[in-house]
Amino acid sequence: MTDQSDLDLLRQWADGGSETAFRAVVERYAGLVFGVALRRTGDRPLAEEAVQNVFADLARKAPALAGTRRPLAAWLHRCAVYESVTLLRREIRHREKMRRFAETPPAAESAPDPWPAVGPLLDEAINDLSDADRRVLLLHWFERRTFASIAELTGDTAAAVQRRGSRAIEKLASLLRRRGVVIPMTVLSAGLASQLSQAAPPGLAPAVAAHLISSLPAATGAAGFPTSWFQIMASIKTVTAVFLCAAALPVGIQWAVTAPDGKPPAVDRTAPAPPPAAAAPVRAFDPSLVQQALQRLTANPDDYGSQLELRRLMFSLTPEEIPAVRALLMGVPARKKQHLYEVAHALFARWAELDPAAAADAALALPKSAFGYYPLRGAFVTWAFSDTGAAWTWLEQTGSDPFDREFIGGEALAGIAADPSKFFTVMERVESMSDHAWRNKLKYWVVRASPRAGLEWALALSDEAERGQWVPQALELAGAREPEFALQRMGDIENTARRAEAAHNILWPWLLERDARAHRHPPDMVDVLETQVGSWPPTLFRDCGDALTRHDAATALATVNRLPDGPERREFVQGMLTAASFSDAAALLPALGLLSDEDLIRRGGLSHYTGVLVRQNPQAAAEWLHSLPEDSQVHQFAEPHFTEVTGTTAAAYLTRSPK
Repeated sequence: MTDQSDLDLLRQWADGGSETAFRAVVERYAGLVFGVALRRTGDRPLAEEAVQNVFADLARKAPALAGTRRPLAAWLHRCAVYESVTLLRREIRHREKMRRFAETPPAAESAPDPWPAVGPLLDEAINDLSDADRRVLLLHWFERRTFASIAELTGDTAAAVQRRGSRAIEKLASLLRRRGVVIPMTVLSAGLASQLSQAAPPGLAPAVAAHLISSLPAATGAAGFPTSWFQIMASIKTVTAVFLCAAALPVGIQWAVTAPDGKPPAVDRTAPAPPPAAAAPVRAFDPSLVQQALQRLTANPDDYGSQLELRRLMFSLTPEEIPAVRALLMGVPARKKQHLYEVAHALFARWAELDPAAAADAALALPKSAFGYYPLRGAFVTWAFSDTGAAWTWLEQTGSDPFDREFIGGEALAGIAADPSKFFTVMERVESMSDHAWRNKLKYWVVRASPRAGLEWALALSDEAERGQWVPQALELAGAREPEFALQRMGDIENTARRAEAAHNILWPWLLERDARAHRHPPDMVDVLETQVGSWPPTLFRDCGDALTRHDAATALATVNRLPDGPERREFVQGMLTAASFSDAAALLPALGLLSDEDLIRRGGLSHYTGVLVRQNPQAAAEWLHSLPEDSQVHQFAEPHFTEVTGTTAAAYLTRSPK
């Protein structure tokens, strides 16, 4: 059947139920649909499910498609994109629900306070953020500035600053997780202000200032300050030591004796110093306690507190204790090891902090059936953050399989390149690699980690083919986070068809996630869609009409009425008609008057819309048809659809006797 056209095969299936014909269509286009779905979702099971759903939809709609001249490949491609977005949204919601469940302790127990574990690691993690992220984080959570006031300082919009603040919290939570402390982003965001705004001990600030000023020469001002940083630090250390010693005394004794002028008396430096306090006894490491904790966790995998405590413990181990804990983990029954993936990740990350090469070698030697990729990821990513060159040399020289190298190498480089200031250094390392296939895969990881920097890198490529590949890729990745920025940069894509495809891939998922009825300040690009006329391709207005109608028909009608007459408004109305089945089709009747009879019929939206309207509200459909002149093209086109569904004409339907 390879010589038969797509429409012939569809007619054979639609008219006679020819399974051979339908199987030929599926075999002809399954690769196209699967490729689209796999690129959109990045998940093979989801892609396979998308293939099933798309061809099931084709089987149902074959009678309508067989009567058109629309290329089947284009129809299947668009359906595959939409179906992939739908499945991906469902999967994201499911994973988010599972994540929230995993972060929620059992009802009978109160959630452990994560801040005691976060405290010692918080400032180190903040220091690892990029300058821009750290600045926004400190201005908002430490200085308690609003995002609007920060925007005035930085010259950005308040929305952009707010997004950067959210990403800074997300990166901070990720850095803490890498150090073995898991804290939900909501908890981190809510408690960060109080952690950063901790008050200094009473009197410390004025004492430090007074001590510094008293140490100056007679000259005042900037010229009088010590020119050496070591002089300043010596002064600060001196006065800080005094306050730390004072803080160690009981509160009732610190300032009990005062001179007549209210000042503490002078210290008698001839008195013998008190004996040093005895050091607290150090508890010896007890493997049996670790084993008991492992048994509790494997018996109750949902015990969030036990898992968190075990992961914290991993990061406190000494080199001598790591082999014993590793043996305990390996001794857990195979069927229960799946509950200890994160613990194994933390153990090998800690091992890599102490001896990275040994940790990576040991992780590579473990069978994947034990803890999957978690040990190798923990060891290598930790090593790469501290010494990228040595870690990368090890990875290139190992005999690990290609997926190992791509996955853990990509994750490590992506984590480093998330700081835009390190992006080009990482990319230089990737471009120096001799393995072409591996190099291209790693480029994607790096660009995905920092799409804005990736766009600037792609625009500077001298090879036209490479530039044509990576500029759209970088913009699509940037669009997943910042759709407005990405759509404003669409002109950077040189190929017109690729530009339209990338714009759709950026706009459509964002439109589906966006709450059409929410009030935003300042308004986003869809709230003021009329300002995009002339700058966006008209096909994007079809996406907007479709998505806004799915959310809320009233919002879509209000938007289309603001658009000037032209191709953009016509495309928007066609999108509204396409989405009629997702809303009240009768509410969209006013939009039909914005198109000519020829536009309504020629573009195909009227056929779909009429069928939906008749099924949803036959009374409204009959009244609409009755209001049209009988010799109008729309009436003559839509009347047969009405008769096919109801079995009678619109006029007869309106005059029928009530039952």
